[in-house]
Amino acid sequence: MKFKRTRRLISRSTLHSSFKQQHSFFKKLFLFSFNGDNKTTEKDIIMARETLDDSVKYKACLKGLTKRFKFFLYITIAISMYCLYLVFFKHFSAALISMALILVFANYTFRYHIWLTQAQLKKNSFTLKEYFHHHKNSRRV
Repeated sequence: MKFKRTRRLISRSTLHSSFKQQHSFFKKLFLFSFNGDNKTTEKDIIMARETLDDSVKYKACLKGLTKRFKFFLYITIAISMYCLYLVFFKHFSAALISMALILVFANYTFRYHIWLTQAQLKKNSFTLKEYFHHHKNSRRV
């Protein structure tokens, strides 16, 4: 009984609806979509991964993944340059925060690059060992 009142008190005292809207915005932002017109859900993504034979969806998937990979790569490079600027002018606390941001955006860059490579090879599952093996062999060609 006490927990129900506590949950109600917390939901009334905070802007619960605004938190939901923020999370749905970030979810829509970071999920890749096949068509710009339609809303993409996780179920659509799973089905599209299973049926990569459809050339229109496949090309749209590659285009979306490439855009997101480049976006996060450019942001990572920009934050890295800003971090070097901060270190040069001896603002070490701000440089530490920007290094943490670099790690976050580098993680997203790596994630989208793995997904892009996975989509290019038309594989449904992809281990890190296969990823590094693929890139090691692709450089030799």
